[in-house]
Amino acid sequence: MDITKLKSRPIYLMPIDVISLSLCVILQSEGCDVRAFFDNNSATHGKSFRGVNISSPTAAEKSKTIRSEGGVVIVSGYKSGRAISTQLQELGITNILPYDDILSLSDFELFLQVFKTVKSKELYDIAPVLSDLNITAELRIKQALLPQYVKDMKEDAQILSHLNLVITERCSLRCESCSTLIQYFDKPEEVSFEDAKRGMQLLLNSIDYVRNISILGGEPFLHSRLADIADFVCQSDRVGTVTINTNATILPDKPLCLRLSTYKNLMVVISDYGKLSKHKNEIIKLLKFYGIPYELLRDMVWYGQAKLIDAHSRNDDEVQETFRTCNMNCAALYGLMFSKCQSALSLERLRAIPPEYSEYESVINLSNDTCKQSVIKHLNSEKAMGACFVCSGKSRTNTERIPPAIQASKPLLYRKY
Repeated sequence: MDITKLKSRPIYLMPIDVISLSLCVILQSEGCDVRAFFDNNSATHGKSFRGVNISSPTAAEKSKTIRSEGGVVIVSGYKSGRAISTQLQELGITNILPYDDILSLSDFELFLQVFKTVKSKELYDIAPVLSDLNITAELRIKQALLPQYVKDMKEDAQILSHLNLVITERCSLRCESCSTLIQYFDKPEEVSFEDAKRGMQLLLNSIDYVRNISILGGEPFLHSRLADIADFVCQSDRVGTVTINTNATILPDKPLCLRLSTYKNLMVVISDYGKLSKHKNEIIKLLKFYGIPYELLRDMVWYGQAKLIDAHSRNDDEVQETFRTCNMNCAALYGLMFSKCQSALSLERLRAIPPEYSEYESVINLSNDTCKQSVIKHLNSEKAMGACFVCSGKSRTNTERIPPAIQASKPLLYRKY
């Protein structure tokens, strides 16, 4: 890790994660001036780590030090780094340094050893949701650093930071504000193992490397071929780490746990919805027994989720502005359907996009004829998608808090085309 150029500059870190916390410890030990953390989670504001205060990104806008004294903000979010950089730029901060500009694969052991010195209580004192970071530190650091080997091998490598691999629309809950819009499906379906495998193969014809894949639904533990799907993605040398996201309502059987335990790049992420997550403790017990890393998301706060709206309620310029400011950082794959936006993929599946907006591409249907250029063009396009016309978007600046996992009694109504 080359920090020579950082020693004479005030340093700020964003967001709070394994990499930024480890960086703080390393930089402080080298005599660097770490001034503050910035994070969008309001639960962390006013707290501190190793004497460094944590505040809202809006504090960066007011900070004269970042501009006048040559301060730099190191952005460490492997999944949300692009959105965070854009957010800072909109606040007038241009001195931004992506973490992978100063880190390399050789830093893995250093970061792992450093993070082992961080105590669970230190994490809990920042925010309870962070207290389990030490359980998954090794995988989180791999998520951040492993893509470096791709860059080392191929200068123009196309790296996808994160992919939601949606394997089922079936769910044991019906959350009113579900980010994957499962609450609107009245006849949920699931992806066959064959289509899930084929879709990944076709996508990897266009993408060199996927940093992290989240296998989700719906509820992935409802899929009878989950083990086979996990087996395929975990063994790919083009995939970094894999997470299975569950709401802890379905108890996985022992044969499934045994198979999942064989993969060193997989962990289970458990969303704790209180009484709704009725099998939480049993699942944790199973995961511990089989040595499967897990992360328990507690005391969660949901912020302004996207909603379906009337397609004609905004003009083209307003829709484009919604697209520009949307916190859209989760590409998604459902069988052979791929989109750079999870909501857009769900809206296409729901047939909620009016035909007149078909020219605004929302989804790519992968096939043998799909060329790499079309996938890359879709990912990099700065033009609003057809789905944006019926979606309120999820603004990076929306701080509206929504109680998580409020249940709907039946599928929500919407206009189908």
